[in-house]
Amino acid sequence: NATLQPLAAGRFLLQCGGRALELTIRGDAGQVELASALGSSVFTAQPYLGGGAGDAAASGQLGAPMMGKVVAVKSAVGERVAIGQTVIVLESMKMELHVTAPFEGSLSSLRCRVGDMVERHQVLAEVSPA
Repeated sequence: NATLQPLAAGRFLLQCGGRALELTIRGDAGQVELASALGSSVFTAQPYLGGGAGDAAASGQLGAPMMGKVVAVKSAVGERVAIGQTVIVLESMKMELHVTAPFEGSLSSLRCRVGDMVERHQVLAEVSPA
């Protein structure tokens, strides 16, 4: 059982297993530094949801925001899609997740079908610019 108690801005007291450790946490520009008397580590923040890196979306690749099951495919290869149009619907943790077109264009490839289990950030389809 662990507890984290705030002490001051950016400083915390971590208590775990009868031991206590003072932590300093600093963060900016997507990085967080965690420091204590034992040393320090820097972590890079990664968005949990989203289809993957911005470069993938800019390239037209549609990635799975979470692992889940494909429950609907709303477009076929060659069809035109509008920006924000749902192309694929996933079910994950009893939620429906809509994978949408990042820009107007046509669906150039489809790499999944209804019933497939997919991993987070797996490329499911690709859109080519109009």
